[in-house]
Amino acid sequence: MNILFTADKHYLNHIYECIESFLRFPVLEGYDIYIFHSDCTEEDIRQFELKIDNRANIHFIFVDPEKFSDFPDNKRYPKLIYYRIYAAQFLPEELDRILYLDGDIVVINPLDELYQTDFEDNYFCASTHVGKMLKKVNQLRLGIKEEVDYINSGVLLMNLQALREYQKPEEALTYALEKSKYLSLPDQDVITALYGNKTKMIDTLKYNLSDRIMTLHNTKAGNQKIDLNWIRENGVIIHYFGKNKPWNKSYIGKLNIFYEELKAEIEGNPFDLEKNEIQESHKTNPIGQMLEYNRQRFIKHELMSNEFLDFMNHNREPFDRLMTYYRCAIMEVETKFKVLNEEYSLQYDRNPIENIKSRVKSPDSLIRKIRTKDIPLSLEAVEENIRDIAGIRVICSFLDDVYMLAEALLKQDDITLIEMKDYIHNPKPSGYRSLHLIVEIPIFLQNEKRNMKVEVQIRTLSMDCWASLEHKLRYKKDLSEKQLEELAFELEECANLSASLDERMQNIRQQLAESHQEETDYVTKNVRGLLTIPKKLGIESGGLHDKGNK
Repeated sequence: MNILFTADKHYLNHIYECIESFLRFPVLEGYDIYIFHSDCTEEDIRQFELKIDNRANIHFIFVDPEKFSDFPDNKRYPKLIYYRIYAAQFLPEELDRILYLDGDIVVINPLDELYQTDFEDNYFCASTHVGKMLKKVNQLRLGIKEEVDYINSGVLLMNLQALREYQKPEEALTYALEKSKYLSLPDQDVITALYGNKTKMIDTLKYNLSDRIMTLHNTKAGNQKIDLNWIRENGVIIHYFGKNKPWNKSYIGKLNIFYEELKAEIEGNPFDLEKNEIQESHKTNPIGQMLEYNRQRFIKHELMSNEFLDFMNHNREPFDRLMTYYRCAIMEVETKFKVLNEEYSLQYDRNPIENIKSRVKSPDSLIRKIRTKDIPLSLEAVEENIRDIAGIRVICSFLDDVYMLAEALLKQDDITLIEMKDYIHNPKPSGYRSLHLIVEIPIFLQNEKRNMKVEVQIRTLSMDCWASLEHKLRYKKDLSEKQLEELAFELEECANLSASLDERMQNIRQQLAESHQEETDYVTKNVRGLLTIPKKLGIESGGLHDKGNK
């Protein structure tokens, strides 16, 4: 059985774990494992082969990254993702089919049935991972026919014979460059657009299951719900696609149990399923009742004690004064942005700022942060350790306005940058995007000057709309765990669409600016030409002159 991976050297460990998962199900012909790479050293390869220990045939195939230098990429999706599209060119000619797997996969049952699937003249066998709404969005975005499903490229059974015969080497690059502005998941977009009508769809629940897909399936009216028992009996491939990885502590869902079981087998430690189920059902444990009793007792006997009330009264005035200082700092920073907006309006005939919002953290929010960060209960400690008590949010029209305003603010000599976090180029796992600055600015009081910290968030209208709706939806109290999981998936997809919208609007603006500049240059050139005509005709400011009398 031929299995294919693509990997850089930093992902080899997860590929090894995936291989271990299907080696639990031996096949008569054995496994031949091919790994496309561009940066693995001889030592990396040797160590990897030692781990497999002759239980499968390992073939590392070097792919020259220069062959893919023209393909569009980004930090999250490097050019490596395109290698699988050209698998037929890099693999031995005697291979007629191969199963490509992403490294974030755990195989929980034999692959034989999938591997022997009849292609029926198709190039690929694959599944989809999106619902009807996103399917329609992808059709419009990629310009594909309505009947074509969007393909998840993490599990691809490849018809190498057909690809060698019919695939045109240049078509993937041509399409990627033409549609570069609209690509969201580049390799999947290209495969869907070019080969979606030559792909046989396979059962997603069996061969490409994730927590998101399970949640979408179970919450759809009329579907027979699936659980872990059904998956153990019927499922084959668990795919942890997206940012929700089972090796991260922040994993959301139930299917990480299959990864935990695999890790326990690799490390030789039996996985305690009963203990795991107890941890999942901790909410029904009597210990919870005891904790609630102690919480209520602490509120009554400590937070309502005379000593605590005296502490609050004693610190009330200094606290109010400190909050006033933060409000003054907000006014200083807000004024700077208003001045910049006026300057750009005068100089460039446009306003880069759509709106400015500001706030000072409420006492409740401050107390929660003090407790979370374990900060000493003093105003000095609060001022030193909590840097976002004062906050300003600047909403811009276009993406380049964000960085232009940030640069203009930081150039001012009374502004000191403390910290910058760029969630636009490095979005949060939820999909959140914005540029965050912690700056220090002086405020001038009656008898003193104080340096105050202010958090500045700069984002586009699209980013702000997404963040606002995400906050309202995510923190609804009446949603079940399954609904929250489905919501997280939809929100991340919407964040990707929002990012694509920002880029497209920026490109439109750039095109209009370039067109306007061309017109301006043309008019200027022709006006200058007209101004030279009087001199050529001997016309000066005083009228016509006889050259002979000069």
